[in-house]
Amino acid sequence: MNVSKVGASIACFAGYSLEKAIEKLSDMGFQTLEFLGFDGARHSIGILPGFWFGKLTSIEKENIKHAVSPFQNISIHAPFMSEPLISYNDEIQKVALRQVKDSIDAIAYLGGSVTVIHVNSKPFFTLYECWDEIVDVCRELGDYAAERKVSVAVETGFPAGVEDYIKLIRSINHQAVGAAIDVGHVTSSVAVDLRRTTAGVQKFNDNLIEIISTLGDKVFHFHLHDVRARDWRDHRAAGTGVIDFPRIFACLMDSGYNHLMAFELEEENKEEALLQSKKHIEDTIAAAAS
Repeated sequence: MNVSKVGASIACFAGYSLEKAIEKLSDMGFQTLEFLGFDGARHSIGILPGFWFGKLTSIEKENIKHAVSPFQNISIHAPFMSEPLISYNDEIQKVALRQVKDSIDAIAYLGGSVTVIHVNSKPFFTLYECWDEIVDVCRELGDYAAERKVSVAVETGFPAGVEDYIKLIRSINHQAVGAAIDVGHVTSSVAVDLRRTTAGVQKFNDNLIEIISTLGDKVFHFHLHDVRARDWRDHRAAGTGVIDFPRIFACLMDSGYNHLMAFELEEENKEEALLQSKKHIEDTIAAAAS
């Protein structure tokens, strides 16, 4: 496994301008970067730097392309928080689909490889009532990506259950669509009464391994962070929580994983947490390879 493919999301630098965040990641020695294909969102640390590719001028696009020229690998996270791909409102759904396609255009333009997406069900509808719609929209996005020689990865978290998530990726059955395993989001697969318990931690790590080993070469992307033991809060610095990274990377090496990874941290001490995470994962990869 090539450590140059372990990168970081722009989201790690909330409160920074897009240009400053790119510069920071380069200065820290990362060769892989993940953009946010949206702007104006925020998490607990601050406003997230990003862009709406469809709104950029040709000069702005060229400036971003020049800024990322030092990086070997690029991915992008498509809009998802207020842009549901599945909706009973056709107009909202059309906007969401167009904006995700803008992110696919962005990654193709920037010479990257993968666009991460989230799927959903309609409010008060069950997963299986929306199943065919979810599969169809993912295949449509897969066709769009394949035409541009890039891929799409559906992030864990929805469906919450491991079996349902695996079944969805398999049901989509598209060469350009795979899984994006966000390690922290797999906490949703553990029953609430088990969380923050020893049994819950074991189940959580078992579920991660089950997804990786079962999907194999359909795992296209990874989001890295840790889950804090006392409250199961994710997006913590790697190595500070309950995730069994040595077990994960041993499994990834067995499956021949060779795609990108991106840290997604939500820490006040941005640089320190990211450098700590980088070292922890690089050391884990080295140990797994020895």
